Amino acid sequence: MTDQGSISNTASNRLLDIREVQRLNSLSRASIYRGVAAGTFPKPIQLTPAGRRVAWREADVQAWLRDPLGWHSTSD
Repeated sequence: MTDQGSISNTASNRLLDIREVQRLNSLSRASIYRGVAAGTFPKPIQLTPAGRRVAWREADVQAWLRDPLGWHSTSD
């Protein structure tokens, strides 16, 4: 059984949905997506071909939480 609001693969490769990401960082949905667009917040991965279902890698979000002002995308 998984936590409500998260999708779990393994403890180290956990995927978080938008609600779980919001709970961890207290940002609004709009602020998260603005940060993604600006490159100042981790990009989600697409879970469906049309991109209607996305999730964030927990490790990426945790890295951002450790240093939100110094975080930068390493996947570009």
